[in-house]
Amino acid sequence: MKSVPVNGGALRQRLLDMGCSDRAFADRTGLGLTGIRTVLLRGHLNTSTTLTVLDSVLRESGLTAAEFLDPAPGPHDDGPAYSTPTGTTGDAAMLAHVLLADPRRQDRTVLARALDWDYERLDAALRTADTIFGDLGVEAHENAMGIALRPLDARATEATGRLTVLRDHEDGIPNGAARVLHDLWAGELDDRGGGADLLLKLGALRRRGLVETDTSGKRLTLSDDVLFAFDVS
Repeated sequence: MKSVPVNGGALRQRLLDMGCSDRAFADRTGLGLTGIRTVLLRGHLNTSTTLTVLDSVLRESGLTAAEFLDPAPGPHDDGPAYSTPTGTTGDAAMLAHVLLADPRRQDRTVLARALDWDYERLDAALRTADTIFGDLGVEAHENAMGIALRPLDARATEATGRLTVLRDHEDGIPNGAARVLHDLWAGELDDRGGGADLLLKLGALRRRGLVETDTSGKRLTLSDDVLFAFDVS
């Protein structure tokens, strides 16, 4: 499970000062008992943690985003392996850390609250981030659905697609999808009445080029490669 380093020691001290147990804090923030103990004991935050939960953690503990998200040095470290820059560049770096930790589009109001910024500071960080990341082919993109980091061209998307294909070559496809292919080959599949789960599997198989529509455009058939794999002429 992926995680990012945070300052678990700072949160632990706040809970001691508040006289609050880890279980009570987990219930109040929605972080969950496993999540809060991972923060307190290991100094790591699960990347699946939403910004709404992160906002609750900061609000309930009284920590700022900078205090919580900047990991403390280990007992044998001369200092942190990475020191966040200060000023506008530091804000852009902090913004990037948060958006990378939770890559879903984030509502600007929730994002500003989680970072403990006003909108002017958030907008300045977005402009700086675009300047810094532009040379890397990445932008901090905002639309009606929120803010997220995204590539400026399609090459990364194409490479991700190739990774999926290569992974399929190594690992195969899930058993459920393989069963759909077999049932379609055997003539036992009714694609009109199989429910949402079947439709999702068929859609995934079509995107991978394993299933096609026939000349009428109404019925599904196996691709030539799949037919060859089943040794059907």
